[in-house]
Amino acid sequence: MAKARVHELAKEFGVPSKDVLAALKDMGEFVKSASSTVEAPVARRLEELHGDAWKKAAEEKAAKKAAKKAPAKKAAAKKAPAKKAPAKRAPAKKTAAKKAPATRSAAKKAPAKKTAAKKAPAKRAPAREATKKR
Repeated sequence: MAKARVHELAKEFGVPSKDVLAALKDMGEFVKSASSTVEAPVARRLEELHGDAWKKAAEEKAAKKAAKKAPAKKAAAKKAPAKKAPAKRAPAKKTAAKKAPATRSAAKKAPAKKTAAKKAPAKRAPAREATKKR
């Protein structure tokens, strides 16, 4: 068996990596993060000490999660047929807003913005040929 990473062990046991890190530190192992590796005998000892309890806890958590989802799905299924199509709304009335008449003086004061014409890219000078000294 090769070295196992802490996050892989946590996934196997169904617990957060923090719990596995704490257990390994209590065992006297030097681990810094979830990406740290542990030898096979250490992983085996960890499983003997905590494996069964963690796996049971993970199964109970999964069962609770499934139980919460099942009633929600049933309730949604019961409500779905009872829904009616929403009534169509009448089109909104259009109101004519009075606009101030445009004056010539206003047009002179605020000229329209002009878009800048695109400039052609600058031409590059031809590359110089290096002269060889003999």
